[in-house]
Amino acid sequence: MPDNENPQVINHCNNSLRVFADSMVTAYETCRKFIEQYEALGIAALCPDNTDPVADGSALDGRPIIQNQLVRKHYASATTVRTWFEANHAGDNVSRITRFRQAAVNGRSQI
Repeated sequence: MPDNENPQVINHCNNSLRVFADSMVTAYETCRKFIEQYEALGIAALCPDNTDPVADGSALDGRPIIQNQLVRKHYASATTVRTWFEANHAGDNVSRITRFRQAAVNGRSQI
């Protein structure tokens, strides 16, 4: 099969598709690392299910305040996202993360 040499396709692949794939792999790897750290550190036991703020200095420097419940909700969201990435892509037997890795160049955890 001959190479697709269409300049628009080449530009799209290099400047959009690969950037998108990198972003998705980065999201997955960051999720995976976040879950790993949360579980290894026993954060669920250390962070009650209430609306008390985490004293991370945000009240002094203007960042959004993080409440205990938000910490727990982000863990739940991360597990949902990880499951989505690891599920098979529609119509075949390949996971979504595998599909993204096929085009990614620089995807990596940010944690």
